[in-house]
Amino acid sequence: MAKTLPVEQRELIQKLLEMGWEKRKIARETGISRNTVRKYTDDKKEESPVDPPGSRSVCFQFESIILDSIEKGLSAQRIYQDLKREYDFSGSYVAVRRFVALKRPKKTYYCRIHTEPGEEAQVDFGQGAPVSVDGKERKPWLFVMVLGYSRVLYTEAVWEQDLETFIRCHERAFQAFGGVPQSIRLDNLKAGVLKANLFDPELNFVYRDFAAYYGFTPLPCRVATPEHKGKVESSVKHVQNNALKAKHFQTLEEQNAELRRWSKDVANPRKHGTTKRTPFSLFEEERNQLQALPEKEYTYFKTSRRSVHNDGHIEVDGAYYSVPHTLVGKWVEIHVNAAQVKVLVEGRQVALHRRRPKGSFQTESRHLPPGSTFDECLNGAIERMRSVGSHCTNWGEMVLEANKKVGLRNILGALSLIDVYGSKVVENACEMAMNGGYTRYVTIKLFCEGLQPKKTQKIERKAEPGVLRSLEEYEHIIDSILTKEG
Repeated sequence: MAKTLPVEQRELIQKLLEMGWEKRKIARETGISRNTVRKYTDDKKEESPVDPPGSRSVCFQFESIILDSIEKGLSAQRIYQDLKREYDFSGSYVAVRRFVALKRPKKTYYCRIHTEPGEEAQVDFGQGAPVSVDGKERKPWLFVMVLGYSRVLYTEAVWEQDLETFIRCHERAFQAFGGVPQSIRLDNLKAGVLKANLFDPELNFVYRDFAAYYGFTPLPCRVATPEHKGKVESSVKHVQNNALKAKHFQTLEEQNAELRRWSKDVANPRKHGTTKRTPFSLFEEERNQLQALPEKEYTYFKTSRRSVHNDGHIEVDGAYYSVPHTLVGKWVEIHVNAAQVKVLVEGRQVALHRRRPKGSFQTESRHLPPGSTFDECLNGAIERMRSVGSHCTNWGEMVLEANKKVGLRNILGALSLIDVYGSKVVENACEMAMNGGYTRYVTIKLFCEGLQPKKTQKIERKAEPGVLRSLEEYEHIIDSILTKEG
């Protein structure tokens, strides 16, 4: 019975069909069974019945002896002779020869993969030539991409094999080719493939997103099968043995300049050993079959996961960003670059924020629970001030009159000091601030510190009427309002 495939593999089958691949080729290249491929291509033809097994060979009772002889390198004729002489073997030489052929390790047969113009490119990393770095020799990595039809190659030396470098190398190769192939066959590089399993390849979702942006289909190779990307394997060796052999460079830029010269003057104009034509001449046929480049380069982002705090925010590099309040306590996926923070749940975007400095909050009112308005925050704060005392209430009114909405943050800050110093100390500090006409929270804090040292434990206070959320939550709400109005 055909198994149910995940969405990514169903999309892969569909893309390969659109590229003109036959179902048999899809099954062979992806490792997905032919029955499963048929299920998702509406092909209901039956598999050919399997031939019934033959009769048991007379050689089976001597299997261990025959296997030992095979391991010693003996021929079928020699094994037959030994069996006749030493064990009074009654079978024929033909039976022994057939049995030995079944048991002898098979030579690997590699099928040459032919690709149409623009159909496929292959990528891989190798080791570059040594470069002088701070008086020492250091070998960079060698990125190589080769077009499957023409064998035109692009290569450059880089210091890292991280995902962003991998993606940028792809982009520079596409720019050098002037277009994008329909598919890219890649090894199980950590940058591109998270799970090295052809039958259930788990592509890095950033690389998958990059592939969708450029319009190509990633094809991870089967583990330990370099023949699946033999064109790039041989190209890497050719670069190492021809362009870089016995060479040393002072800088990475110097090595890349030599690689560009070599590709232009040596590698791509030469007659290829397999095609018997130059890559440049074949590229004239392939060039027009490549897909067009997008107008802009891919916007790279780093990915990770975050747990949503009780106040409906996630933390990224010390800054806080709101998400829908229904996600409190759950895990979300984040995509981050220098400009923005994108929040996703099961691949669906739920929030998008501009990057903020460390310690700041970015809150969208639509992410807050119903009723989380400025007026509600203000009413809750006023109720709390009245419970502290008249001086606190009068100070709060003075602050609001002087600073309008911005003043509410100073009030919330002053009320938060109750947890540390107690209501009586805060009330006295507010009286002192009233007498001096001071409206800032930091002044109240200084007066509290002067009146009484911090308690070793916070004072436990009960929830009071009118205060629907913690002061920290109100502070986040006010910060979002001021951010939007600013």
